[in-house]
Amino acid sequence: MTSRGICAFAAFAAVSIASLKLPFLKQRPTLPNALKSSPLHSKLSLALQLAQTAGALQTDSISSTLSLNTKTNAVDIATDCDIACEKLIAHHIRASFPTDKIIGEEGVADSGGYEFTKEPTWIIDPIDGTTNFISGNKMFCVSIAYAVNGVIEMACIYAPLLEETYLAIRGSGAFLNGARIPQLTKKESLASCNVVFEFGYVRGGDGGRSMCAAAEALLNVGVRSMRQYGSGVLDICWCATGAVDACYAGIAGEGWKIWDYAASGLILSEAG
Repeated sequence: MTSRGICAFAAFAAVSIASLKLPFLKQRPTLPNALKSSPLHSKLSLALQLAQTAGALQTDSISSTLSLNTKTNAVDIATDCDIACEKLIAHHIRASFPTDKIIGEEGVADSGGYEFTKEPTWIIDPIDGTTNFISGNKMFCVSIAYAVNGVIEMACIYAPLLEETYLAIRGSGAFLNGARIPQLTKKESLASCNVVFEFGYVRGGDGGRSMCAAAEALLNVGVRSMRQYGSGVLDICWCATGAVDACYAGIAGEGWKIWDYAASGLILSEAG
């Protein structure tokens, strides 16, 4: 880990998150012009700043030894970096918008549940693709969404090692690395589709058989290809860009949670 990463983790260990000034990035992030006129631009600017700061911390940490914490089972895990990044993001959201609610994946794991209400709410997945992250695989990202009245209004997703930044505000379009994501031509047949799926955390038994049966059914139909990338957030973003044509999960009842699809779902819908 670099000296910057070591200092960051030392700050977290001392619970002095406020001492991490934003950003410790080389330059302040900017928004596409089409998003700057939105009333939500200040929230999106903060989300982008926080996502890139967390991403820098993750980049520094990926080659280091990380503590692992299990959640629902032995393969549902969080690292100390997941927890530290969520605390960092939540701290600075509360500092700027103290009355807003926050739903964070790791905080939910500790509390045992969450309630998604009509109140202004931030939805955070500090590292989507944790298994990839601890394996040194580049396919992971930070995901931050903002909802009002139960509707996702803003999205920011940052994949630091892929150098992909996805941004969206409802009604203003979706953007990848500053360029508007164009609407795609609909494909008429599964035979021409690249399908991505995630097996989730179910292992063995009826759940395992159900997931394998679903994959077999698609192969029997004759899809062009099937892939499993390990990040539900990026799966949906890549559907938006056309890198894949369809994705699915939840066959064995292990369906995605709100932090898996809140931000990426808006990216997809705004891309058209």
